[in-house]
Amino acid sequence: MSGREPSVSLTFHFELWQACVSHGAIDLNIPLSGADRVFNADNMFSSDGRFFLVEFKSSRGDLRSEDHKKSACVL
Repeated sequence: MSGREPSVSLTFHFELWQACVSHGAIDLNIPLSGADRVFNADNMFSSDGRFFLVEFKSSRGDLRSEDHKKSACVL
């Protein structure tokens, strides 16, 4: 199922951007591009001064691959 995560990430960002525009909030998308061992996420998003990390997975079963990682990022 490789290749699905980038399309899901782009769709999520587009929908977040639309919501931010409709609410007058600021949107920021920061792809972490391989830094997920440090941040434990694929993307960092920000809206109206609030930051959040998102880890995208192709299927529910892929969540177990994150079990061994420690969340090392403090915002």
